Amino acid sequence: DLSTNGESSFQRWILELSPAGREIHVFDVGANVGRWSSAMLVAARQGGRLGELRLRAFEPSSYTFGCLSEELDGQPVSLHRIALGEWSGSAVLHVMAPGAGVNSLYQPASLLPGVTTEEVATTTLDACADQAGLDQITLVKIDTEGHDLAVLRGARKLFAEHRILAAQFEYNHRWIAARSFLRDAFELLIPLGYRLGKLTPHGVEFYPGWD
Repeated sequence: DLSTNGESSFQRWILELSPAGREIHVFDVGANVGRWSSAMLVAARQGGRLGELRLRAFEPSSYTFGCLSEELDGQPVSLHRIALGEWSGSAVLHVMAPGAGVNSLYQPASLLPGVTTEEVATTTLDACADQAGLDQITLVKIDTEGHDLAVLRGARKLFAEHRILAAQFEYNHRWIAARSFLRDAFELLIPLGYRLGKLTPHGVEFYPGWD
C-alpha cells in the first residue's frame, strides 16, 4: 500500500527537495496499470509542482500497456511500451495473467496453467536519457519483478555521471530467478558515490555497506 509503506511519502519528499522552477524528471519503470504514476501525479498536483513534473512510464506488456494508457489518459505523462534493462534489443516476457503485477522477463520456477509469453522490445536507461537529452533525472522508480538489477546496470553511465539523483527499486525473492543478489546493487552503486537504504514509512534506513 503506497500510502503506508513509505512510497507516497518518498514521492512527496522528492518533490519537496526539488528546487522550485526546475523540471522534475521522473521515470516509472515497470509501471504496470499505473498506480504509482497516478500517485506521483496526485502528489505533484497537491504540492503545486504538476507543471514542473516530467513523468515517463514504461510498461512492456501489450495488454497491461493498454490498461496503463486508459488509466492515465489525459494526464501529463509520456507512455512507453518497452522494457528497460542492460541492452537494447528484445526479450521474452512471461505473462502470468493479463495485467498481472508479477509478469516477468524470467521464467517462473514452476510452469502454471495459463502462462503465456510475449516478445517485447528492450532498451536501457542510459539510452533513454541520451535520446531525450536529459542532463539529470530526479527519480527512477523500478519495479520489474526480478529484473531491477539489470535496469540499474543499464544506467551505469547515468550513475557514474551522477545524473540520477535517486533510484527506488524492489528487492524480493524474484531476484532469485535472475540469479541476482542485493550485494550486486551495493557493489554497483556505492563505488559510484551512492548510498543504499530500505524505504520505510518513517524514512530511508541507510546502510554503510552490504552485510
